[in-house]
Amino acid sequence: MEKINIGWWVLAFAILLLYALLRNRQKPKPTDYPYIAQPALFTPAEKRFYMILDKVLERRYLIFGKVRLADIIKVQNNLERGVYQGAFNRIAAKHLDYVICRAEDLTVLGVIELDDRSHNLPHRKARDIFVDNALAAAGVPILHVKVQRYYQMGAVQQAIKDAFHI
Repeated sequence: MEKINIGWWVLAFAILLLYALLRNRQKPKPTDYPYIAQPALFTPAEKRFYMILDKVLERRYLIFGKVRLADIIKVQNNLERGVYQGAFNRIAAKHLDYVICRAEDLTVLGVIELDDRSHNLPHRKARDIFVDNALAAAGVPILHVKVQRYYQMGAVQQAIKDAFHI
């Protein structure tokens, strides 16, 4: 009787096991990923204002939209862990309409929030106050612009210059 090399048995078993695992692998169910694409990054009102900003800023400045507040400001490092985490959680899921940066080095110059009627709701007012105060504490200017059907480019340009000192 010949001796059977145990290494070959282990290898054969591993191949069979891998084959069984791959064969039984299930495809994800549609409910595992219930997502669909947004039709556009901006709402029609946000897009209309973006086009005005693009003309007013004359390529010397870059406009980033829908930026997370936590990407613009950060929590101080010298806080207790629980205080730090609570402060971070308050900024992590909030987004800003537009962030204006200097084109040459991407330095953040300021934030623009486009305020529609929803900003009159109590929870939106509270959110806006928090965001305004958080940005002020970090030294980042914010400009609120009311949604309009038409914008005067000169007025928008002057408001940005005044708010961001550019």
